[in-house]
Amino acid sequence: MFALERERQRPSRWWLVIVVLVVALAWSQSRPGAPRTDLGTRLADGTLRPVRSALTGTTHWLGGFFYNITHLRTLGATNHKLTAQLEALPALASQTEELRQENARLVRLLDLQDRLAHPTVAGRVIARSPSPWFSTLTLSVGTNSDIYPGSIVLSPQGLVGQVYQSSASTSRVLCLVDRLGSVGVRLQREAVRGLVGVAHGDGERRLQWLLNSLDAAVEVGDAVVTSGSEAHSVFPGGLTVGSVAAIERRPEESAQLLTIIPAVHPDAVEEVLVLLPPEPPSAP
Repeated sequence: MFALERERQRPSRWWLVIVVLVVALAWSQSRPGAPRTDLGTRLADGTLRPVRSALTGTTHWLGGFFYNITHLRTLGATNHKLTAQLEALPALASQTEELRQENARLVRLLDLQDRLAHPTVAGRVIARSPSPWFSTLTLSVGTNSDIYPGSIVLSPQGLVGQVYQSSASTSRVLCLVDRLGSVGVRLQREAVRGLVGVAHGDGERRLQWLLNSLDAAVEVGDAVVTSGSEAHSVFPGGLTVGSVAAIERRPEESAQLLTIIPAVHPDAVEEVLVLLPPEPPSAP
């Protein structure tokens, strides 16, 4: 019990620490040249400094946090824009390729126009026959451009066919490979150049020519062109028709049946030249 009483009477060590701090602060204030700051201010400053540091750090953290959010939104918008541009690239490449091919076709068409001795009108194919039994095309030019039935239709690859119907702004073409199509032809190779005849469309994207000569040295791959006046054809002579794809000998008919692949496939032609007649047909 006496030990407990003595412990209560012993001065606390914390009081000694506080006294030492007060003396040290007073001494630092009394030094010559020391800044004159009152003791309360210095104690308050020392106490609040950790709080100020914590608030400053929190402010900086919050500023960085909101900056990062804004920056992420900007990056998201930029990423969305770049993604849309990347998705549009295949379509743009396809359009560019279409324009390149169209330009190449038009250049070849102009070259053909320069080589022809006849006046011509250029036109586009705007429709094709939907029926597999017929092979016809609809062009974007008609009687307003002096296009009339009987006009010859060409592409840079060769002969396409002949106009059989026309209106003011459109015309319809019967292609060579149609079942009703026909053309006076001859072989272009010098050794068989004198062989002429008429090739007919078979309705299956080919032409058939029954050559009335069993001994003619025809070869697969021989070029076939229009015969012109040699076979009383309505087509000018020398126009490319196609090439021989197969030869069937028919001894009983003293003939050979030649299958011709046309130089112009009706499903592939896009732009054409139409040969204008010397003068438009007179109205009935």
